[in-house]
Amino acid sequence: MRKSVFLAVIVILLGGMACQWVAHAPTEAPSSRTMPPSTAPATMPASHQGEEGALLYPEDLTYVGSFRLPADAPDEIGWAWSGEALAYRPDGDPQGADDGFPGSLFGSGHNWNQYVSEIAIPAPVNSPEKVLEALPVATTLQPFRNIRTPSMPWPLEQPRMGLAYLPPEAG
Repeated sequence: MRKSVFLAVIVILLGGMACQWVAHAPTEAPSSRTMPPSTAPATMPASHQGEEGALLYPEDLTYVGSFRLPADAPDEIGWAWSGEALAYRPDGDPQGADDGFPGSLFGSGHNWNQYVSEIAIPAPVNSPEKVLEALPVATTLQPFRNIRTPSMPWPLEQPRMGLAYLPPEAG
């Protein structure tokens, strides 16, 4: 009996605190948008490229299709259970097909090990029937590699990562 009364008091106190936190939360979205409206083309206009503070909203994206990831690595380091980090390399895959989808993608593999691989971007296919075999498979440009150093151990917690492509400095 005393235990349930104690739990009820804790729940009421926490509920009151949560209401106070919500009351002080921002109620308005940012008033200005710097990205093109949803009617914009799939590529960003030159006037928006490199714009500081530009925000991207879901309605700014246009679905053009899909492609499959290569299955050329063991499951524990490959694309299975991946999705933690992705970076676009504009000058990647210079020998690739002139299909209107230049560049390449660096991505992290399985979320336990998070090795990184680079793949070419094939022309995506829109398959309304959702036929997986109709989608092209990306080509591996650089196989999965462990880019962590020994000074970056992963403790008993699932690792999190970000990824960015930095072009080589002109020297």
